[in-house]
Amino acid sequence: MMAILYRLAQICLGQEKYAEAELLFQRVLPLMQERLGADHPTAALIMSELAQLYKAQGRFAKAEPLMKRVLTIAERGLGPEHLTVATVLSDLALLCLLQGKETEGITYSQRALDIRAQALGLDPTDPLALFKHALEQGAWAPHTPDGRRRTVD
Repeated sequence: MMAILYRLAQICLGQEKYAEAELLFQRVLPLMQERLGADHPTAALIMSELAQLYKAQGRFAKAEPLMKRVLTIAERGLGPEHLTVATVLSDLALLCLLQGKETEGITYSQRALDIRAQALGLDPTDPLALFKHALEQGAWAPHTPDGRRRTVD
């Protein structure tokens, strides 16, 4: 049942049916937390997707605490230097920047860059090398003003 609800939420999110997706994510999250534990990676994934939904709607203040919780779970489960933690930090940085919280956003972004540089064996003080590597990997795509990734044709 949980898997079906979760998949339906993902489909609704992909179709930009945000109200339906939100209800489904909000329904499946407590079920998943009760069954697997509040700090389970799957619960964190659902929280992350719910935060992405809020971000797509411009509800950044609602998305931010979810992403902070996801960050805590990822750091505990994977370690503070894991690449998944860097991805969460980048998402959190964008949320902060979209809310005008530049200092906090830059702090999260710098930490994400440091983790990626260390993992890739790059010099974290050479932003051009980091940027070039990210472009080669397709990691950065332009974003719309509301924080969604813009597709490039």
